[in-house]
Amino acid sequence: MRLDELTSVEIERHFSESETENKAKALYENERVKEMLWDKELARFKVFVDDDERQTVEVEPSNELEIIHTSCTCKKEQCEHVGAVLFKMAEYKVGKWLAKKDGYGKAEPYRLPAEERSRTARLLRSLESLYVQEQESTKERQPLEVEFLLSLYPSYNERIQGGFELELKVGPKRTYVVKDIHAFLRSLSNGESIRFSKLFTFHASDYVIKEEDMHVFSLMKEVIDVKQSSYIRNQNDEERTFCIPPTYAEKLLNVLAERRTSVNDSLHEYEGLVIEDLKPIFSFRLAPLKDTLDTYEFKWDQAEKVIYLGRMLPYLFFNGICYKVTKGQQDLIESLYFHVALEDKQQLLLDRSQLDTFASILLPKLKEIGELSMDGDIEEMISMPPLKPKLMISYEGERLTADVIFQYGSEEIRPFLRETHTRENVLVRDMELEYKLLGKIEDLPFRFNGKELFLDSLPDILDFVSFDMPQLDEWFDIYAPKSIQDLIFEPYEEPKLSVSTSGGWMDVHFDVSGITDDDIDAMMRAILARDRYFKLSSGSYVPLHDEVFDPMKQLFDELQFNKNELEQSMQVPLYRALQVEDSGLYVKKSEAFQKLITRLTEPVEEDFPLPAIDADLREYQKRGYQWMTALDYYGFGGILADDMGLGKTLQTITFLLGKKERKDVSALIVSPSSVVYNWKKEIQRFAPSMTVLVVNGSAEERQELLATADDYDIVITSYPVLRRDVDIYEQKQFDVLILDEAQNVKNAGTKTARAVRKIKRQTSFALSGTPIENSLEELYSIFAIVLPGVLPRREAFNKLTETQIARRIRAFVLRRQKKEVLQELPEKIEAVEYMDMTQAQKTLYLGQLAMLRQEASSAIERNEWQDKRMQILAGLTRLRQICCHPGMFVDSYEGGSEKLDRLLDYLEEAKAAGRRVVVFSQFTTMLAIIREQLAKRDWDYFYLDGKTPSEERVQKADQFNAGEKDLFLVSLKAGGTGLNLTGGDTVILFDSWWNPAIEDQAADRVYRFGQKRVVHVTKLITTGTIEEKIHQLQDKKRDLLDRVIQPGETMVTSLGKEEIRELLDI
Repeated sequence: MRLDELTSVEIERHFSESETENKAKALYENERVKEMLWDKELARFKVFVDDDERQTVEVEPSNELEIIHTSCTCKKEQCEHVGAVLFKMAEYKVGKWLAKKDGYGKAEPYRLPAEERSRTARLLRSLESLYVQEQESTKERQPLEVEFLLSLYPSYNERIQGGFELELKVGPKRTYVVKDIHAFLRSLSNGESIRFSKLFTFHASDYVIKEEDMHVFSLMKEVIDVKQSSYIRNQNDEERTFCIPPTYAEKLLNVLAERRTSVNDSLHEYEGLVIEDLKPIFSFRLAPLKDTLDTYEFKWDQAEKVIYLGRMLPYLFFNGICYKVTKGQQDLIESLYFHVALEDKQQLLLDRSQLDTFASILLPKLKEIGELSMDGDIEEMISMPPLKPKLMISYEGERLTADVIFQYGSEEIRPFLRETHTRENVLVRDMELEYKLLGKIEDLPFRFNGKELFLDSLPDILDFVSFDMPQLDEWFDIYAPKSIQDLIFEPYEEPKLSVSTSGGWMDVHFDVSGITDDDIDAMMRAILARDRYFKLSSGSYVPLHDEVFDPMKQLFDELQFNKNELEQSMQVPLYRALQVEDSGLYVKKSEAFQKLITRLTEPVEEDFPLPAIDADLREYQKRGYQWMTALDYYGFGGILADDMGLGKTLQTITFLLGKKERKDVSALIVSPSSVVYNWKKEIQRFAPSMTVLVVNGSAEERQELLATADDYDIVITSYPVLRRDVDIYEQKQFDVLILDEAQNVKNAGTKTARAVRKIKRQTSFALSGTPIENSLEELYSIFAIVLPGVLPRREAFNKLTETQIARRIRAFVLRRQKKEVLQELPEKIEAVEYMDMTQAQKTLYLGQLAMLRQEASSAIERNEWQDKRMQILAGLTRLRQICCHPGMFVDSYEGGSEKLDRLLDYLEEAKAAGRRVVVFSQFTTMLAIIREQLAKRDWDYFYLDGKTPSEERVQKADQFNAGEKDLFLVSLKAGGTGLNLTGGDTVILFDSWWNPAIEDQAADRVYRFGQKRVVHVTKLITTGTIEEKIHQLQDKKRDLLDRVIQPGETMVTSLGKEEIRELLDI
């Protein structure tokens, strides 16, 4: 619309709603458009319209008199005030008036937009205020006096809450009433001025306000902000009073007590707010009512001066003091206030029949808030003997009855019976204790027939006598016949267990005091069945749920007895010794059994003499030798699970040498192919007196070698070779079987695990720093070889908790960590370094991720997970390869790799700093790409992967440790075990493996016994990718072994659907 062409018809087209149009016309016709001003600086009209409240309308024309912007302080989208202004402008012919002004009505090439002019004007005003502030800062600011007036409004019934209201007075010397508290509080922050009178206009910058007063103002402002954010409106929001909400009452009252505050209770005005905790300050009277017979008057003196504010505000006001009340005090005061204080005479009348109840209920409570004075005659009538609760028990014909009696002096009260008591005195009963005692009775399964409490179910009766009666005895004097006392038999001593050893067995004998041999077998079977009671041949019942039998229950569970084999005297396999020891039962041990326990739990050097090993053993290695020897002595096997680098190989060689020195030994060591010759070398180094045969080569060669195996102390072979020659090994008998890196047999169903189980041997030991890599199933498979029977069948094993498993295997797993036993080992500094992908990498990654997400989501939804699992895992591997370098599978890829670039930079830095680096990657194709880059830079290095022959592996490791070359590239799986690379001091894990234990093993090729320098381990991760997800998954798996050795949280399972969902964000 144009200002110079405004007509009523044109304006009416402006409205989309007829109601708004009608309102605009009404405002216009009723002369509500008052003032119209032209702002030359801002080039717009400012017009005032008087509606219910005055509104300001702005109309901005262009140079061509086109209306380009309108606004109104009412903030409505369709505004009747703007319409009224337009009608008035049409009447005044404002367009023609403006056209006479210079520059209007003529087109211009360009004019600064109004928004820009406004922004510039705001900036100029802001800059101008700096001069004002500078000028004001030179003026001396006056202190502002503040007065607070607190008004109290009492509660008149339970439904109407009382409250506090606050008024303000401020001024430089004389104070003025603040008529709009909201506006005043706003002015403190926005700098607006407020006019109080001709003599006083408040501007915050002119005055110094005390910090304490500002604290009150800030709390009030906080209340207002909360109300406004919650869309709460109060009729006094724009007035002179401020209502204090209950949630802020304590804060505000406490600060107001320290300020210049007067208090108005509608009758008086008190100077100063005083707050105290309520003490016994009130006076009450109880006396006979004049001119009546057996009628009494209870009065609360000065009750009319009490102001109680209601349940939401724990305060009352009395004689100029505001008292804070506790919950108990408030309950009492509220009852008295509404039923006595608010009555005209502030009194309560009662007759003689109510006097006993009144005295029992009210007299003890009144002491909390005041003092009661009584007429002399009444005081003489009151009797306050102590309460003696009694419980009378009867038992006849499997029916138990109970009679509750409250005895006060010579008077007995039966609370469950309706009895009428006629007494001359007034009995004050202990109602609080009575209700507590009744609550204890009502919690029991008693039934009530109107005359008596009774139990007629034998289990309920037995529970009552064995469990409830001892607890009630703390509160009642219990009277019970001998038939009740004889109903329950409780052993006067804890059950005992006698243990001795016999070959590979323990002879155990159970004894329970007072239980005959005829009863004990059946009672033990009842304990196993989790029966609550066992009936003796005497007719008494033994409460088997008593905690005294808990150790027996635990032992029966641990040893997994069945009812047919459970007897007072029986034999138990010797490998259960520690479970018996840990049962909590009192165990009478034979000397041989005590020695067994000591050898398993606290092996000492003096127990078995050390052999002539050519090495200086550390103390923990000596204990490892003693432990292995002790287990072997008793025919047990075990798992040596020390951290990588603590010398499991050396401890094992010492054990085998010691066994040879005591008698001849025949041992079979099975290891990964890569470390077969390392074993031979270590044995020749530390125990040269032992003869060693390595079984390797062609089938004919191996057969010839095995034909001579009986001539050697130790036979060494690899897992793959053992699997091929298992038929030959089955025909042989070994004293000891050693499984190095025993995680190779972690899956019980594999050919390797089945082949190992076929080996005839007396004892077996597994060596592994990570006997659990993913799940407890792996531990189960290893123990099925080293100590069959210590863990139950698979179905029962899967039901065991981690704590139960830990107790079963505690004696047969020895695990020490570097931080515990190698205090002198240098520091290992671990870091994770994140990097992005190149744009080419991102494009490939996102495309592959989208396809894999769709495929995985579809497989899970259609329940085709098992069928598609390998395909999905292959897709995950592809994502990981893209993170490293797409050139591993994309021919002629030239998009680069951020991770490879970072590795090369890292190697440059390490070379300059004189550090010796070992780089691990699980992908040999990635190692090939790295080697190409190293060749371009003429860097020399060692390289090792799964194809490297065993002897060459050992040779390269020795050369590196001797200081030759400063870089070693290693395939993660091939070099993660059996290598000693202490010549290095820096480890780079180029890519992530699902199992953190594999990465830990790799890093510990460098950080192990013999390392003298600080070791830096850096893991490279591509941010925002599956590598980061794998890193998070590793954190969940890392502590599984420690939780079983020392039980803790929930077990982690192998990679499955949920992990796939998490990895792909499905």
